Amino acid sequence: MSRGFTLIETVVYIALLGMIMTSVLLSVYSLIESTQKDSGKAGAQVEGVFVTRKIGWALADMSAAPTVGGSGCTQTVSITKGGYTNNPIEFRRNTTSNTIEMSEGGVGVYVPITTANVSATCLKFTSIPAVGLVPAGITATTTLSGFDFVNTRYVRK
Repeated sequence: MSRGFTLIETVVYIALLGMIMTSVLLSVYSLIESTQKDSGKAGAQVEGVFVTRKIGWALADMSAAPTVGGSGCTQTVSITKGGYTNNPIEFRRNTTSNTIEMSEGGVGVYVPITTANVSATCLKFTSIPAVGLVPAGITATTTLSGFDFVNTRYVRK
């Protein structure tokens, strides 16, 4: 009697091991890929909430309807906030770096409020006219990495 494996048995075992390793590696790759997608989505959500809150902060206590300039997804807004010394507060989308930027005090120096982790493809402001007892307002829509973030505020009387 001989001990050990025959050549055919060894080839069969190597083929089975190869198929098992291939399926394990494909599963691990799919898991890693879905984790990266979820991480990117979470990053966009966090930055979107930050931008929405920053614009909401600027629009809170606005003393007059904001001035909107530009068109399409490259609009700018100038806000005069009541009781704030660094007026006007301005927001714009930088089309070169695809970031949302903010400026205070009308000095023209803009600071990015989004990072390179997301792509700002749209910043749009829609004026809401005053009707009857409803005051004028504005709706800000920001699109970051394919996700829309909307904020609506009204002028307080």
